[in-house]
Amino acid sequence: RSTQAKTLFPYTTLFRSDVVFDFKPSVRYMLGMVWKELLLPKLPLPSKLATKLRGPVSWPEAPVSAQTNEVGRCPKGCAPALDTMLVSAPQLITNLKQLAHAHNPAEGKPATLHAVLHTLALAALYAAIARPLEAHALGEFDMVFRTGTPISLRTDAPGLPEVSGNYVSSYTCKTTLRGGVPFWTEANRFSAKLASPRGRNKAKHHMGMLAYIPDFEGDPEAYANGWEKFFGSRMESSTPFDAAFTVSNLGMIDLSTLHGQGWKVTDASWAQSHTPQGEAFGIDVLGYNTSGQQCLSIGLSSRPSAFQDKALHNRFVSYLNHLVRAFASTPEHEKQQDLDLDSNPSFADIALLLYSALPNA
Repeated sequence: RSTQAKTLFPYTTLFRSDVVFDFKPSVRYMLGMVWKELLLPKLPLPSKLATKLRGPVSWPEAPVSAQTNEVGRCPKGCAPALDTMLVSAPQLITNLKQLAHAHNPAEGKPATLHAVLHTLALAALYAAIARPLEAHALGEFDMVFRTGTPISLRTDAPGLPEVSGNYVSSYTCKTTLRGGVPFWTEANRFSAKLASPRGRNKAKHHMGMLAYIPDFEGDPEAYANGWEKFFGSRMESSTPFDAAFTVSNLGMIDLSTLHGQGWKVTDASWAQSHTPQGEAFGIDVLGYNTSGQQCLSIGLSSRPSAFQDKALHNRFVSYLNHLVRAFASTPEHEKQQDLDLDSNPSFADIALLLYSALPNA
């Protein structure tokens, strides 16, 4: 089917992504999902044993403290919020890439810009959640973050249109962060896993599992089909968010080509409305050049009133905005309170920087 689809793409017909690509998950991947999602929750096991078998659980499903619940209200009934950060400088993106090259491991490729932004988001959210802790406790404070990122597949098959169609896979991973973990160690690790053949296959398997959501027959009362029931039940459950955030990156666009008689595009941004289940935060990134400036548009969305900590969304926005600017600065523009960009700061170091630079966040 894949070969036939590719030969027909020069014509007007658009094919479903599962016709063009093989999303069928491996037996091993499917068995792991069946065990985790269907069998393990129903086994009459002692809580400690069930927790051990399940493995690390991501914030906010796993709270910071056993006495707290990170999500206090059903997100479905909470208003969505979206903040868009527009960051620009003559060498903004170039500086971030050069910084990644400077911290490249002895063997391997430097972290991609996407991996750097993903790790900056990890650092900002880690600091935002750990804010109440004393400075000496940060070094041992650890958290698990499950995150996701769509991977574009348009370049994997010849003849796919530049627009229309939904040709993506969905990569997810769990990251256990402790305050003492160096920033660039995590950025390089994530970049390598995301680019690896195993990571890209895993992303296709994850997307392919959606085909196995069961449908139902009859006249449903609350949902139109099994797909809606699956996601609707999750958003109304006690654990609507099973991941911390997702980063969706459109990459770079050339605004100089977007013009006509009497008009031209000078700025660009993109964002998606927040879904009240799955990821607690959505991060949407777009890069472009304009008027001698390199620019990043970063949209951050969530349901702020769903969290027990009502200031978490705004604090996350402030911290991420500050970190992008700090990491992209040139030596002559570094401020005294900023990190030494030649060093490899830990997540605890970055948190302390943010607390000092933004005491009221």
